[in-house]
Amino acid sequence: NKIWEIEDHKIVEFKGSYAEWEEWKERREKERAAAIKEVKVEKPALVKKETKVENAPANKEAEKVKKQFKELEIKIAELNKKKTALENELAAPDIYNNNAKFVETEAAYKKVTFDLKSVNKEYEVVFEKMMEFE
Repeated sequence: NKIWEIEDHKIVEFKGSYAEWEEWKERREKERAAAIKEVKVEKPALVKKETKVENAPANKEAEKVKKQFKELEIKIAELNKKKTALENELAAPDIYNNNAKFVETEAAYKKVTFDLKSVNKEYEVVFEKMMEFE
């Protein structure tokens, strides 16, 4: 009888009895858990030191990016309202009786759609920046 274990996409043969394998595996998992706890304990201490000493300018930049992010959210909401209103106008059958009104509304709809796409792109860039700070 042989004991084979699949670990990290590799087949590893364990030379020993099943009881020895169970003990070895339990020991290894305890070591991994202890290593993970050590990493978790060390990480927050480093972040606090960096925040106090080195990241004062970064905090101002982060606040600026958050403010920009909120402004873009408001702008997107406004553009979505305009787009919905224009869609409702274009859905009304009466608009097709007045060609000038239809052309004007369609042009406004295209402009709002274009503006919305560009603001969404800017929003994504600012969102990525914001994630870098966190």
